[in-house]
Amino acid sequence: MRYISGIHALNLPCSLPTGGDWHRYAIQWERPTIRESSESIFSEYGIENCTVVPGHPGTHKVANHIRALLDMISEGQFGYAQGMRKDFICNDSLDEEIFAKVILLKDSALWPEINRFMGREYTMRWLRFLDSKEIEYPNPRTSPESVFSEALSLDRLIIKKSIRISVSWGSNGFSGFVSAKFERF
Repeated sequence: MRYISGIHALNLPCSLPTGGDWHRYAIQWERPTIRESSESIFSEYGIENCTVVPGHPGTHKVANHIRALLDMISEGQFGYAQGMRKDFICNDSLDEEIFAKVILLKDSALWPEINRFMGREYTMRWLRFLDSKEIEYPNPRTSPESVFSEALSLDRLIIKKSIRISVSWGSNGFSGFVSAKFERF
């Protein structure tokens, strides 16, 4: 079944208690993003009827907000999907449903990027979900020094002045919470 997805679907109303996007009038509607459900691991999940498609009268098949975001991340469109949890979904009660669908992508070539994206969006909620499924996060929980070194790519960092680096590590061990202070000495 052909349906409207991506950023276009995210800007249309759906049956979910979600916020969606709010740039409806800032995007082009002449050629909305069309996908084919039979070409997706998600099949017909989250596809609804919608009668409010600007410039396209009638009833159309449209991805709900979760499905639109799933399509975007499955295609590596992380920039468009950024803000998934706090800007577009805005409803923590849907986390488990979302996670159950995202985990279907674990055999995808994009899985490491998808996994990192979900970690940035959902932080400890995503890590706890992965732990419950015995699936590892792309950066295994290691020492603060190795995560900090990887985050800064210190092997490629050229330091021209003498500096001291102080690292404070969050109690949860998630690399997104590493902070650093650079000082001359």
